[in-house]
Amino acid sequence: MINFFRSSSIGGTILLAILFLAVRIPAYIIGVDISIAEVKYLALAEKIAQGEWLYLDIWDNSAPFSTFIYTALYGIFGKTNTPYLVISGILVFIQAIQWNYWLIRTKMYQERNQIPAIIYLVMTCLWVDCYTLTPEIMANTFLIMALGNVFVHLNDQNQTEKSFEIGLYLGIAGMFHLPYFLFIGGIIVAFLLFSGTRFKEYVLLALGLLLPFTLVGLTFYFKNAFPAFVNFFILGLIRVPHHLNLDTLTFITILAFPIILTIFSFLALLQSVGFINYQLRCQQSMFLIILFGLMAFFINPEVGISSLAIQWCTLSFFIPHFFLLFKRRILRNIIFILFIVVCIGGNFIFLLNIVPKEMQVYYPTPKKIILPTIKASKVWVLGTDISWYLKNKAITPFFNWNLSKKYIQKLDYYDIQADIYNKITFDKPHIIVGDEKTIELLFNKLPTIAEKYTKEKYYWKLK
Repeated sequence: MINFFRSSSIGGTILLAILFLAVRIPAYIIGVDISIAEVKYLALAEKIAQGEWLYLDIWDNSAPFSTFIYTALYGIFGKTNTPYLVISGILVFIQAIQWNYWLIRTKMYQERNQIPAIIYLVMTCLWVDCYTLTPEIMANTFLIMALGNVFVHLNDQNQTEKSFEIGLYLGIAGMFHLPYFLFIGGIIVAFLLFSGTRFKEYVLLALGLLLPFTLVGLTFYFKNAFPAFVNFFILGLIRVPHHLNLDTLTFITILAFPIILTIFSFLALLQSVGFINYQLRCQQSMFLIILFGLMAFFINPEVGISSLAIQWCTLSFFIPHFFLLFKRRILRNIIFILFIVVCIGGNFIFLLNIVPKEMQVYYPTPKKIILPTIKASKVWVLGTDISWYLKNKAITPFFNWNLSKKYIQKLDYYDIQADIYNKITFDKPHIIVGDEKTIELLFNKLPTIAEKYTKEKYYWKLK
């Protein structure tokens, strides 16, 4: 089977598209449940579309470029996640072809092939969270262009300076998802070790990297919101607690096969011969970049299977070497088919909820979002259960609980009391729900607000 992709013909691209649709369309038909991340993006987009400013009027750490895309999609399609699924599928297919093009153009392999593209696409089907349009997926478009230009830069025979372009593309990727800025560390180390990059080019690299950040920063500066931009977008990555959004054993199992194949690819490259110096430099550079990519992977506030999008490019660079250098044809095809079946099949087992009962102790069914019965209301959630925001409107600037709870709980300060009072009075939430201790503290400090609400079950309702 792998021989179908050992060429760069248009037939191989068509086959890639057919196989990709054969996986994605059944998943869409079965039904991909909306994730907490999607609820957050839709609620953010709704608030911004109504004229509120991120960081200034909305306390959240989402990246500005990705939030802009969500808002644009909200303006076109409304508050539904279906367009996110379709656009994500189209985008990752384009990225796979784009990444494969760069690898062939820069002669990363000893033969022209489309194996990197299919590996990339398999990575995008590992888990249902990979199906939606995440900031990492959008950032990958520019990471691919940055890495492609890194290969061109490492070629001694190419006299074109690519430092500014590399920095610019990586800077744009970072403004879609902040951890992508860490890739610059791997690129700089690679340039220091494997190229004759001049000081001027490092300056251009830095200028390109900082240009998107500077333009966005100036935009917020003229809105008197630059401190909020730094506080929430930059420092928010540190202030928000990090956790794994999946049970540990499922997480390790899903990623086991790609990681094992990557390790075997490293071993195959160490024992291989026939690569020219330029190809070896690029391989060593990508190894450094994958190390910095690991840091970017684990620095995510919510580490999950979809977070692996940061490493899709690096994994689909190394894994094809294993299949191309493996000499036993029959065994190579068996491993290739097994890789596809295990990676995609595991996703469908959980998607169809057919985990054997005796295995459910080790692999529990992922929790689904339970949507509240209340709809079309103005809701203020003082907690992490933002499922309320899907069918309701998010109210007050305190959108991200992890970024706002310390401020809200400092009710011994009169200026904070006055600020919160003014914001509640202006927005007048119909429903207040979340951490009961904080809500009771809030009502004790602001009795004029408390008398306007009555408690019903686990939330407070405006009289």
